[in-house]
Amino acid sequence: MPANKTNLSKYLLYQLPAILWIVAIFIQSSISNLSVPDLGFKTQDKLAHMVEFGILAFLLRRFFVFNSRISWQKKWYLYTLIVGCCYAVFDEIHQAFVPGRWADVYDVLADVLGVLIVINIYRFLKNK
Repeated sequence: MPANKTNLSKYLLYQLPAILWIVAIFIQSSISNLSVPDLGFKTQDKLAHMVEFGILAFLLRRFFVFNSRISWQKKWYLYTLIVGCCYAVFDEIHQAFVPGRWADVYDVLADVLGVLIVINIYRFLKNK
């Protein structure tokens, strides 16, 4: 937790949202028999995974870029990828223990794809 007021406001603005999103994913993954609204196409749950973890990647980038550690700022994309991938695996393992839910390797792949898309959008925009 930050020591002074400036660090506290940076924490609340840049780091806390990523932590809260991770908690939100965990809570959502803990709900038994969760149904996805029908959007009219077969792979809509994979799209939901990509969006969910794309948002996580966006928030993790903010977490790392606006951190006081220079090494975190310079390699945000690597840390975002590592945390995003590890959390995708953890999320599916966690779901395997929730009644009415199961682990699916394709969900992990959709999660990782969402993270990679956001990372590459940022890297593309930076190189423009």
